[in-house]
Amino acid sequence: MVNFFTLAKVTQVKGIELESVNSEQQTFSLILERLEEIEPKYKISSYHHALSYMEKYPNTCIRNLVKNPEREKLFIFSQPQTLYLGARVYLNPELSSKVNYQKNKSDKINLVQFIKDNPNYILGIEHERSYGETLDQQIQLIPSKNKYLMSGSSNELVLVMMLYNNKIDFIIEYPDVMYNASKFSSASPLTSYGIASGDKFQFGYLACSNTKQGRDIINQFNSALTNSYQEPSYYKAHTDWIDQSSHQTFKQLYQELILNN
Repeated sequence: MVNFFTLAKVTQVKGIELESVNSEQQTFSLILERLEEIEPKYKISSYHHALSYMEKYPNTCIRNLVKNPEREKLFIFSQPQTLYLGARVYLNPELSSKVNYQKNKSDKINLVQFIKDNPNYILGIEHERSYGETLDQQIQLIPSKNKYLMSGSSNELVLVMMLYNNKIDFIIEYPDVMYNASKFSSASPLTSYGIASGDKFQFGYLACSNTKQGRDIINQFNSALTNSYQEPSYYKAHTDWIDQSSHQTFKQLYQELILNN
């Protein structure tokens, strides 16, 4: 038996129900079809509860984690399970309708300069969430007075709804999450910017305890992943959650980072 933790997500805010299925869940289901010898036990909790549980039960893994140096000391990671287009800054509808921020030609902004130019803007962010080492470092440079911190690490859907309701000024989020959310809002398309020095993509990984049990699970998972990468259904499990205008960009990244790696 293997304990698979999904970090808790709120999928209903003020009567707006977002789709609970996503690319991670679809790809995970496809991988598990190849792992008949594994008996999964699904759990939902906070990041810290999952860590505590893992200390007691080494046959435990956390799904869809982003790597950062601290986590690489704690876990053994699988090969990439999911590929996401790089995180972007999204402004709330009110600001999107009137903002005239000067972007450079590559459609990217420097986060620190962005705050200096807009000193009253508030970033909504989850306290325990990681976007990867590079972006985490940039976020740390934003003054505390410009951050609305939400406890936990998987409340992005709450922040998305707060954004759409103009309760915060901007968030940093992945395009697939915003594409899903946009289908449930009557608001005009939000203004978004790429982030200078930010990653153009991000991987989601299965992270297991760095024990013999954990390494055995990862070895089996990686074998199934390798066999899944070439399957059209695995690729489609990603593109179902990406706006059509970004499909070509994603296809190039998938070819370069998944198929040719």
